Amino acid sequence: MQLGTKYLLDDDGEGYSHIVGERERREAQSVILQMAELRLALTSAAERAVRDADVATDLSATLLFALDNDGPLRPTVIQELTGLSSGGVTKLVERLEQKGLVARKTGAIEGDRRGVLVELTRRGRSSVRSISDAMADALEGARPAAEALARTLRG
Repeated sequence: MQLGTKYLLDDDGEGYSHIVGERERREAQSVILQMAELRLALTSAAERAVRDADVATDLSATLLFALDNDGPLRPTVIQELTGLSSGGVTKLVERLEQKGLVARKTGAIEGDRRGVLVELTRRGRSSVRSISDAMADALEGARPAAEALARTLRG
């Protein structure tokens, strides 16, 4: 133990304690603050991008990105992806359909005339591109904060 060093006693959640130096405590606080700053910048950018693309929620954006990535999806797959109930999926798809971002196709599944697929429309694809571009810009803008955090973590 060095003279002049302050030590704090921390509970590690396992029922015993360990000693954390003042320097380590300050480094941990710095990391937490840098992570919060980065999260705020990215979250704000994501919210702006989604709002500007006239997409009501992050869940809507998630569905649009999944459709863009994976192609048409059955409502049951959307349910698994989003964690929504079947009624919740119906409402989500209806909202996006009313905005012209997705379309439902009945009978598009071979061997299942009643089966429904949800697909992205041209306007939906345009919204996905708009959100993606805005997020790419936000990530580029957040690069200095991310690099500062990486430097802090490397020590």
